[in-house]
Amino acid sequence: MNRINSMIVMAGQRAAAWAVATEQRLERRATPTRLTRQLFGAVYTLTFALMAIAPMAHAQQSFADSFNTAGETIDAGKALAGKAGILFAIILVISAGLLMKKRSTEGQSSQVKTGAIIGCIIAAVVCGGAGAILYRAGASVGLQTSDYGSLPN
Repeated sequence: MNRINSMIVMAGQRAAAWAVATEQRLERRATPTRLTRQLFGAVYTLTFALMAIAPMAHAQQSFADSFNTAGETIDAGKALAGKAGILFAIILVISAGLLMKKRSTEGQSSQVKTGAIIGCIIAAVVCGGAGAILYRAGASVGLQTSDYGSLPN
């Protein structure tokens, strides 16, 4: 009986040692070294540079066209952010109304705090105001398109 117990203990110790060794091997493979981080940094930098320069190298887009595209993208992003702000304001006003309705009922569900309702209303005002500013005044602020670098007709 003693021999069986010692065999079971020895098998358990070997399994535990194997698990620890496997974990350490995997950790060494998964943990990036300093050289690996530098290599990935160089690869990411090269990839970004090639993506930025490739359209100009193929004469598809000049440097000025790239800035024009960036300006149009920023204008479109501001308009989208304005619409999203107005949408969030509408959602917050609806949720504040639902919280007020829930508070007015009797029973366990009427435990809604007044601060939650006021917080929803204040957040709706902030989101709606920011959305209106971005949506209406977004075109007058930011990068403007130009014809720098383009050839006349």
